[in-house]
Amino acid sequence: MTKRYFWRRLIAYIVDLLLCGFLVTIVSVALNGAFSSAILAPSIIKSSTCEARDDLFTIERMNELLPLEAGQIHQQILCKQTNMLTTSFHTTTLRKVWMMENANLWVTLDYYSDENGNQRAYISSEPFVYLLAPFLFALCLSTWGQTPGKRLLGLIVSSEDVGRPSLPSALKREIFKGSIFLILALLQVYTMFTANSLDLEEAAKLVQSMSAELEHFSFGDMLTFDLVLCLAGLWLLFGSFIIWRGQTYWDRFANLKTDLY
Repeated sequence: MTKRYFWRRLIAYIVDLLLCGFLVTIVSVALNGAFSSAILAPSIIKSSTCEARDDLFTIERMNELLPLEAGQIHQQILCKQTNMLTTSFHTTTLRKVWMMENANLWVTLDYYSDENGNQRAYISSEPFVYLLAPFLFALCLSTWGQTPGKRLLGLIVSSEDVGRPSLPSALKREIFKGSIFLILALLQVYTMFTANSLDLEEAAKLVQSMSAELEHFSFGDMLTFDLVLCLAGLWLLFGSFIIWRGQTYWDRFANLKTDLY
């Protein structure tokens, strides 16, 4: 596999994800218009502005949510974000910051809000991009042998007998290729619905428990955890682009091959 061929595959996958994101955006905007719901477009393309504030919560309220100890300070941050040039929303960050062993530590309470810091409930459509993508891509491959991104970059996927992939084979390929995205999307869905079910008091209690655990969390533990995440990301996201006996991992896993046409 040449270097040029590698970049063709990578760019084609990014293009396909963007197109899937636009499709989910259209559905999100339509649902918002039809049912007055609060569904956010994916953050694949986003812009945001943030500002430090001191008028969202009183000192007394901040001390109720995030009680301070010696050497700790409060911060309030309000951000406005626009996703896919369509849906805009606010997030509020309440934080307490302190120094420990020459390092800045902080515990943060983040939530969707209005422009005044009042809690609001939103549903992010972003994880559904990654949950839907393997099925859409597999359908395209089994129908045409290409996704839009692959057609743009001059790539075609076929079975060993040079026919179009069957739907099960294509689905097997796409699920394996996007496995890390699927796992993260499912975790995001769980986190999203859990967070929306909590009020600020309940969320603050969770943050306080995290604060207590953080004091016993060493730099070595943090470095090890980050290293494991990085290695997993490199293996799952980029390792599959490396050829193995003339095929990528996911092509070989599904008994398919990708060529220029």
